[in-house]
Amino acid sequence: MIPVFVVHLPNQERREKIAAELAKAGFTDVTYVSAQKPAQGFTMSNMRRNPSAEFGCSLSHLKALNVASMRGYDEPVLIIEDDVVFCDGALEKLTAAIERLWTFWVASRLGKWEVLYLGGHPRGPVHEVIDGIYRISTFSCAEAYVVNPFAITYIVNFWLDRIGQPNAMWDFILGEYVARHQTGYALYPTLTHQPPGWSQIGNKHDDKRDLIERGWKSNLAA
Repeated sequence: MIPVFVVHLPNQERREKIAAELAKAGFTDVTYVSAQKPAQGFTMSNMRRNPSAEFGCSLSHLKALNVASMRGYDEPVLIIEDDVVFCDGALEKLTAAIERLWTFWVASRLGKWEVLYLGGHPRGPVHEVIDGIYRISTFSCAEAYVVNPFAITYIVNFWLDRIGQPNAMWDFILGEYVARHQTGYALYPTLTHQPPGWSQIGNKHDDKRDLIERGWKSNLAA
C-alpha cells in the first residue's frame, strides 16, 4: 500500500472531506501533517501573490517530506494537499503506473525516477514514455505527487539553494528540480484535481480546471 502524507490545514470540515476522499479511493496508510503558517505580517519579495501563504506552502510540503523521510520508507510515498479529489480507480491506476515506470527505468538503464505527478500541468514540452506516463520538463501545481524517498534530501537541498531567488513558490521549485535532474514524470489524464473553491493563497474563489487542460493540451501539441 502506498503511504500518503496529507498537508492539512487544521479544519474539521476539510479533514472529514479528505478522509472520505482517501477512503473512497482505497488509501489506508495515511498521515496528516499540519500545514505551517508564518507569523502575521511576514512577507517576502520573491513571491507572486500572497508571500505568507506561499512560503507557508513550501514549509508545509517540506515538513511532509521530512516526516516521510523519518519513517524510513524504501518505497515511493504520496504527498497530497487536503483539497484534492481522486478520479475513479485512482489507487489501482497509480499502482499500475508506478510498476510501469519502474519497468521503463530498468529497460532504459537510466537510473531511478524521482517524482511522479498525479495532477497539475506541464509548463514545457512533454513526451509519452509508456502508457499515459509522460516525461516532463518544468511543471506547475503540486497538489499530488509521488516521491521516491531517496530523492527527498536532494529536493530539500535544492529548495534551500533556490528559495532566495525570484518566483520561489513550492510548485515552481519542485518543477525546476525535476526538470534539471530529468527525473520527473506525470500522469495524463490526471488522477487528481482541485475542485473550484476558496484559494488560501489567492484569497479568492479559484477554478484551475481550464488552466490544467490548457497546460496539457498546449504542451502535448508542442
